[in-house]
Parts: sequence; C-alpha cells; structure tokens
Amino acid sequence: MKSTLKETLCILSALLVTGSLFVTSVNGGLVLQLQSGTNTIIVSDGSAADANPVAGAITYSGSVGNFTVQTAVGLGEPMLGTTWSPYLDLTSLDTSAAVGGQLVIRLSGDGYSPAPPAGFISAVGGTVGSGGSVSFNVYVNESAVPFLTQGPFSSGAFDDTASATPVFTAPYSLTMEAVIDHPAAASGLATSFGFRLCPVTAIVPPPDRTLECVVEFPAGATTIADFLAQGGLVTTCGCQDVELTYEDVVQGDECSGTITRTYTATDCKGVSLSAVQVITYILADNEPPVIVCAPDKTVDANAPWDFDMPTVTDNCVDPVVTIVSTVTNMVGDCFAATRTWRAEDQCQNASECSQTVTYCIEPPPTGLCPFTLGYWKNHLMAWPDVYTPDQTLDSVFDNLPAEAEQRTFLQALQGHGAPNVHVRNLLKQAVAALLNAASSDTIQYPLTVAEVVEQVNAALDGGSKSELTMLSEYLDRANNGAFCVRPPECDD
Repeated sequence: MKSTLKETLCILSALLVTGSLFVTSVNGGLVLQLQSGTNTIIVSDGSAADANPVAGAITYSGSVGNFTVQTAVGLGEPMLGTTWSPYLDLTSLDTSAAVGGQLVIRLSGDGYSPAPPAGFISAVGGTVGSGGSVSFNVYVNESAVPFLTQGPFSSGAFDDTASATPVFTAPYSLTMEAVIDHPAAASGLATSFGFRLCPVTAIVPPPDRTLECVVEFPAGATTIADFLAQGGLVTTCGCQDVELTYEDVVQGDECSGTITRTYTATDCKGVSLSAVQVITYILADNEPPVIVCAPDKTVDANAPWDFDMPTVTDNCVDPVVTIVSTVTNMVGDCFAATRTWRAEDQCQNASECSQTVTYCIEPPPTGLCPFTLGYWKNHLMAWPDVYTPDQTLDSVFDNLPAEAEQRTFLQALQGHGAPNVHVRNLLKQAVAALLNAASSDTIQYPLTVAEVVEQVNAALDGGSKSELTMLSEYLDRANNGAFCVRPPECDD
C-alpha cells in the first residue's frame, strides 16, 4: 500500500545517514537472507556484512546471482517493536536483473514471547516492472508452510493488507519472505516494495486472582514490564511506547469482596483498548472461629449412638471444620470415646473443642445360662479375656479349610467362616461354644474349652456332611441352654 511504502522509505532515508547519530550494537536475533539460484547471501544484524551500524537494522546493497539490489533493509527489535510485540519491516528498492530469474529476500527475527492474542497483520505495497511479479509469505518458527500469503502482484503498483492468527508455541521466531520473479528479457525492469509485519493491536488483562488474608489491596501495573510480569499482554503495531493506566471498583464488606480492575492501554497512535481483571479478596483476620461442642453424654449400653456435631461461627467467612482425633478408653466396665473438632478460617486462625460419650457394658447374667451365637456377636465387650473378636480361627482349631484359616472369630459368628455351608455352620456354633466354655465362672456349659476344640478338630478332619451337621446341631442346642439346669431368670 502507498502509505506503507512511504513510511518505509522515510525510515530508510534516515538509516542511510552516516555519522555519530547511531550507536553500534549487535542484535543476534535479526537476519537478512538473499537467495537467487545457488547464490545465497546471509547478513546478521551487526555483522561485518551489515552496512548499517544501528542495532535492529540491516542494510545490504550489491549483487545476488543475476540480480542487482540497490538497497535492501530489514528492521526489527530493538529499533522497531519489542520481544513481546514484534514489528518487522523489510524493504527493497530498485531490484533489477539483466537476464531475469528469481530472487528470494527473507528477514527473520526470534526470541519473541508470548504469542500475540489476536494474530498478525501484514501490509505490503510497491511497484513491479512490466512482466515481473512479487509475492509475500510469513512463517512462524520452523514451519515450512506460511501462515500468511499475499500476491503474486504483477506489473504496476500494488497495495494489500492481510491478517492471520496462527497456532504455535512461544518463544517463537518470525520469517518474512518476498519472492521476486523477473522475465528473461528483464533489462531495465525494477521492483520496489515495502513489507511490514506486526501483531494486531490487542490487550489481555492479567488472570483473575483470589487473594486470602490481605492487609492491603495489591497495586495494579503501570508499566508494560509489570503488566507482563503479572500475566497480562499488550500488542501494538509499531509502537514501542504504550501508556498503561488502570481504575479499580471495589465491592465488598469488612471481610471480603471483589476488585474490578479495568486496564487501559494507549499506544503512540492514540489507539486505546481496555480489559478487565477481577480480584477476589479476603481481608486479613486475626480473630479465630468460635466452635462449641455439645455437652458430654452417657448413652445406654448396646444402644446405637453417635457424636453430636459442634456449632461454629466466625466473624467473616465460614470456617472449615475437621476432625482432629477420636480417642477411646476403657474405665472398668465403661467405654469412653472423645472426639476433638477443629475449626479454621482462611487466615489459619483456629479453635478446637471436644465431646466425650460414655457407655457402660452390662455385666453378663450371674445365672448358669449359656449365651447364643447372636449374643456373642453383638456383645463384643462381654467376651472372656482369653479370646478377642479379631483372633483368627487357626489360632485355636486345626484341620481348617485353607480359606477359613485367617477368618476371625467375629467373621465366623457372622457366617463368614468358610464357603462350605456345613463347615460354616459348625464354625459359627464352635466359636459361641468356645466363648461359653471359657466363661465357666458364670455359665454352666456341658463342655470344657479343651472338649470343644477336640470335637471340632475331629469333625473337621475329614468328617462327612452328616458328622459336621450333627456336631453343629449339638453345639447349637448347648449354646441355647438345652443341657444346663436353668434358673428361673433364664425363662424371663
């Protein structure tokens, strides 16, 4: 486009001035490449082949194969653009060829980051001699496929603008490519162009944040460096100087709320864009939550029970309530369980409270009545001291099936002693019989512990189904008091 070429020519005329106006600097990321057939010239910014001492500007004049390049200039960072908002400008004036052919001019820059949110815009403009053509491509990273193509433009003046949003990872590199084709009878034919690439102007705010226990609100960014550090991004086309301002709207109370922060970026051309960041905050709090547990209580023996949930209040947000510990103790025939809760707010202020629940075990009757397997299954605290619910069957009985060896006394009472139904029924009654026999100081039982073990082991040692069933039924009757002298209270 005419404005593009005009702007580029103005920059170019300034760059051709020599003297103390420029400070020599090497920018290793900018490279100009000219290629015609097998002839290739590569000029790095600040290298000996670079006719321009300005950092971020490369100038080349001379021959490349059949072509004569009056002046080719590549501009980039740090002269134009930044690492976060790159701006590349490639210009070629009066490029000609005596016998025709193709000349490819490339300008590459790297080390850019992050990726622009709205993609890139490319503007080209210039003139092509009669019979010639020029086309333009833009590549990102090492891709062999351009993400943006313009042309080819043939004889006469041309002017075009295009945009694209490629997908890629940062940090990234950019390569601009101009392909000039001149016919065989190219004498006197010259091509000039200006080729500009930059990000579409855009602003992305820093990500929304949640701040806990803040003493004061965090300040917003007022420089691009701070804005980038906070996760924001501003891209402009050709403006290195961007004015950044923000305005906060606070909504909330003495505990929490939100800050709606509106950033506005204004570039050197007066273009302004705005974006909003939302900050959710919880102010610093030194007051712990109040947690009150229910009073300690005593429950009836063997009745279902549970702890009572505490009540919790806080001067600000709802605290998190967790169980710190549950401690159990036996005191005589009574069982005491103490649970401790902790309430903690988001500023790590915490309080604790506890509740103790006590229930006492009913002593076994003093009569001579045996107890059924159902009694022993549901009155674990009444078991004689010599046996425990988690004791395994193989600790007492022999000749057990392999799957029954590690089953516990309680599992046997619950009907989980063995897969075989006849063995399973015998083991249920055998454990109850063992507990009755071990309680001989209070219970009249027809068998001793040794006799129970002996008879069960014998039945398990290859006993038939009828033998297993016979002993199971006998122990069932014994466990139900069929063979003892029943005192009157047993019939209550």
